[in-house]
Amino acid sequence: MSTRGIMWILGTVVAFALGGCVEKVSPRARQELDASTSAYQAGDYDAAIRHADAVLDEAPSGETAWEALYLRGMAQYRQGAFEAARSALQRVVDETGQDVLIVKASDALGEIAYRQDDLAAAAQYFKTAIDSGEPKEPPLDHAHYRLGCIHQRSGRWADADLHFQRVAYGFPDSELTELAGQRSGARHWTIQAGAFTERSNAVAGTRLFPIAGPKPFVEPVIRDGDQHFLLMVGRWTTYEPAEAALPSVRQIKPDAFLTVVR
Repeated sequence: MSTRGIMWILGTVVAFALGGCVEKVSPRARQELDASTSAYQAGDYDAAIRHADAVLDEAPSGETAWEALYLRGMAQYRQGAFEAARSALQRVVDETGQDVLIVKASDALGEIAYRQDDLAAAAQYFKTAIDSGEPKEPPLDHAHYRLGCIHQRSGRWADADLHFQRVAYGFPDSELTELAGQRSGARHWTIQAGAFTERSNAVAGTRLFPIAGPKPFVEPVIRDGDQHFLLMVGRWTTYEPAEAALPSVRQIKPDAFLTVVR
């Protein structure tokens, strides 16, 4: 699944984070909060931010304010404004008393840190989400999946498997379950340079790479119920040499990317 797909999964949890507020708020604040939620769900992130700001003008503190901050942070997240999103979401984690908002804001903060390659911070945010959330409730499927990816980056393959198994057994209907299954049991980093429906085409692709470089190989897999043949290049037990080899592979296959293999 692409990064955009994972961002979409995170975005879908917004509706579950809101509602149930028992504090006394003005009708206008509640109307603006509902409008922000609706705009976010419709993909109108500018409007979601505008309405969230109107809530904060009307109710600058309290649970309604933290819900508005969460919405604003998630809308900024979806726009790619990560620093602004991080500021809003961190306030939610630090100031709200709603566990459900802490879980979801921590998970989103973890994804921001992950995409910025701050793996230590990402791991801590995901652990906070897991420690604060219900074991089989989203977004813990995402938090476990990302922790598995982080452990693989550091060569902790067995620890990664535990998190992928949490996704597989705790969230059978999650869109991340298939991805977790694909990564579970992996013990090496490799570079995927192509995917083919015919084995012969994948084998032909191996001949594009110089003999002196990382060895190409063909990996058969089942994806979406169909067999595919992946063109892989190299096999490393740690992430760094695979990352170092990626530019040379991209000179031959510009869309090549790092992945894992058993």
